[in-house]
Amino acid sequence: SPQSSAAPTLPTKLKETLFQNSVPTTQHTWPSFFPQNICISSLSIALPAQGAPFETTAQLVFANNLLRTCLSPTSAAANATVSLDPSQLVWADALRQDQELRDRIRWLTARIVEEFAADSLKSSAAVAEVVLLGPYLDKEYHHKLLNCLITEFEAARLLDIDLLQAIVQLVQCAGPDYLLHDDLVRILGILRTRLENTHQQSPEHPYYITLALSRLLDVMVEGKVKDLKRAADHEPLAAILDQLTNNPDPYLKHQAAYAMQGLLHVPNDEKRREFLLRYTGNIAMGLLGVASVCKLDLGEFKNGVDHLYKVAADAHEVTTKIVGG
Repeated sequence: SPQSSAAPTLPTKLKETLFQNSVPTTQHTWPSFFPQNICISSLSIALPAQGAPFETTAQLVFANNLLRTCLSPTSAAANATVSLDPSQLVWADALRQDQELRDRIRWLTARIVEEFAADSLKSSAAVAEVVLLGPYLDKEYHHKLLNCLITEFEAARLLDIDLLQAIVQLVQCAGPDYLLHDDLVRILGILRTRLENTHQQSPEHPYYITLALSRLLDVMVEGKVKDLKRAADHEPLAAILDQLTNNPDPYLKHQAAYAMQGLLHVPNDEKRREFLLRYTGNIAMGLLGVASVCKLDLGEFKNGVDHLYKVAADAHEVTTKIVGG
């Protein structure tokens, strides 16, 4: 019937690929009740024989994961080897004992990033593979890869979903102190520009970008980023997100509201005194509206009084916070 509409469906590609964790495929087993190690999963990756070269990036990723596990002093890392098969246990023992093998894995990981950055044609498959290495990169190569992806994404004429997904994954998997605030602000500005121009592209693109903004702002809030410029960064993005919160698409509306909350928790460069002056300065505009009564314009008089009451109340609230804090 005209009154009953089908529930909105999430785009298939988004369900399958967008912003999934950058980890190899796992094979979960479901034993009987109350298992002892419910979080441990068995990775379905066959490592090469000792001394043989790596055949896939997934093998190198798994070797990096084993390397991190074997060198970790925590008991949880020691218990993680319980789920390894015999060939993987051999690799774990070799990684503990062989410094040359550990150096080779690290060198290969860095080499893949170097080759990816030097390649002028970055296919979707290449992007997906190199991002798998993100959690295992040192600070230098993590920054190199992130800047490479940002530059490619910014230069693309059309929205590249694969690059967008890769940037978000790399930001989310970054180690402590890996991310520069300038890089995060730069990404935020690029996404805002893309969001302003999505009306020229696919109707699904606003959702992809808003979802990416939500993830990025989560990282910025957690990292206590404070470098946003109110006029250039904060207010334009807030205006766009405010419009999207009224969108009839419930998925887009939810992500826009979530991103707006994240944005409100990222401080901008406006000082408290400037904030107060900006609010109280609007009182003059309210007074001008009230002054229109001299022209006997009752409509303008009412609007001016309403505006004056609102601005005065806001200014009083802000002043109270400043005096108290």
